[in-house]
Amino acid sequence: MATHSTKRGRKRSGTLEYTKSDGWLVIYPETVDGETIRLRHPLGTHDKRVARIKKTRFIDGLNAGTIAPSDAAREAGRVEFLFEACERVLGDRKTAGIVSAGDSLGRLRLYAYPECPVSDGAAVDESNDERKIDGCAYAGRVEVTQIDKSHVNAILDFCKRQGKSRQTIIHLRRALFDVFAALMREPATAILTNPVEGATLPTMAAEVIKERAVLEDHEFAKYLGYEHPQEGHRMAILETQMMALVSRLFGGIRTGDLHVLDWSALDAENGRFERGRAPRKKRRRSQLLEIPEMLRPFLRDWWERHGRPTTGLVFPARRGERAGETKIKVSHAAAFRRDLMRAFGLETWDAKTRKFKKAREMTARERELFTETADTLPVDFHSWRRAYSQALADAGVNAQQATALAGHASLSAHKRYLASAGKMRELPAGALPQITITSSGPDSDEFSSRDLLNSKAAQKNLNEFSGADGTRTRGLRRDRPKAQLSRAVTAPENERLRRGDADSVVDNRGDLLNAAAKFDAVAAALRVGLEGAIAAGRVTDAAALATELAARARAVSDPNVVPLRRR
Repeated sequence: MATHSTKRGRKRSGTLEYTKSDGWLVIYPETVDGETIRLRHPLGTHDKRVARIKKTRFIDGLNAGTIAPSDAAREAGRVEFLFEACERVLGDRKTAGIVSAGDSLGRLRLYAYPECPVSDGAAVDESNDERKIDGCAYAGRVEVTQIDKSHVNAILDFCKRQGKSRQTIIHLRRALFDVFAALMREPATAILTNPVEGATLPTMAAEVIKERAVLEDHEFAKYLGYEHPQEGHRMAILETQMMALVSRLFGGIRTGDLHVLDWSALDAENGRFERGRAPRKKRRRSQLLEIPEMLRPFLRDWWERHGRPTTGLVFPARRGERAGETKIKVSHAAAFRRDLMRAFGLETWDAKTRKFKKAREMTARERELFTETADTLPVDFHSWRRAYSQALADAGVNAQQATALAGHASLSAHKRYLASAGKMRELPAGALPQITITSSGPDSDEFSSRDLLNSKAAQKNLNEFSGADGTRTRGLRRDRPKAQLSRAVTAPENERLRRGDADSVVDNRGDLLNAAAKFDAVAAALRVGLEGAIAAGRVTDAAALATELAARARAVSDPNVVPLRRR
């Protein structure tokens, strides 16, 4: 039995040879039983361009050790597996600097071919048992020319069973579509149609789209005032606070943009900091923005602390092998929430144990900030970008200008940042009905209009109302003009009735009683209450009832006023 040597001093190179019967063949050296021979394997194509691509893939696999010598003949003629195509296509896009390629590749590894545990620069684990993977139809080990919509649907269904949202499934489908679109441009794959086009999203139950919680201004101020009790930790917290300030006030720049922000992009001459270029990695283009005056003293202080630099990163890595370089794969959310909890007093410093300990339970607002609720996700560092966008909307900035300031690619992208489940909505004054609202006096139920309507005097004339022309009629007059919505002016006599002494009420008693003849049932009930209050000497109650009675008299004679009574 022939044995192949696995130890080689240098990498194989391989050549191509064409035959009429088999088409193009790959020829490469191999050591068998101690002797070096030249092996030939057909590549399964008569197209030289395709042959070059397949030869390169085959030789690279031999040199990397991912192709066993016993499988060489089969591997030489086959088309790429799905996982190989995804790794190659998206790997090239990632190298080319396409920001979304890394995220797409991560999703495909998790949900499209989880049976193929691949990573950057690592070989495939051939010992992995594919049958343990449920739902992917082993799509990662299927040749791309054999992939159809059933494989794609199985991948999307598998992602759904993992509990992922509809948006994640949409992103996964898009990543697969992009891979096959790239393969259709390559002659080696011979793919004529994109199988993702025929695939459909799985049916999803209605889900609540949760927004990130955003700090209010007074909470932001409390966080900025926090200082760690130990000197060694203060600089790290100050850096996080500075990053929060820059993101909140300077274009709402993302965390990745903060990591690449350079002093040369800011107007650091003489420490003025009047303008700067906000990096936008996602759009691959910086944006010239004015630096608000509120931010300038903080930037000057940070600039002074670092020796007044004119170039270099504003927020470089602070320690480790990458000290001074750009931060990568760093999240500030956990540290930010931890410091925020301490700033709010949820944790306090114990000088004896030299540790923080829990001080109290969270309020409803704090649970919204630090935990996931039915409507919101906990606050994180990207919340500063959301806060910036929402502040522009609250300031009345139009959508086009706000989209430009925040650096969003479209109005729809900007609109997603404006949703806030925790923000209280107020009805504008212009949307309120323009009517006069009069008070019924004290909150005591004894003098409420509802109870007075139940009095005998009110029941006696319950169905008798005075018309606008002074005539009496049964029920409401059909020909009475509709009330016009306008603001009422307080009558001079109303002001006299507001005085708080009993004599002034008694002095005006005759005017009220004489005018009561043209009042409706409510006014009659108010009159009964007023007489009782005067007789009992309850000055405050009498004054309040007199005010409402006078307003009721004006309402009857003036159709432009609609009095409303407080219950």
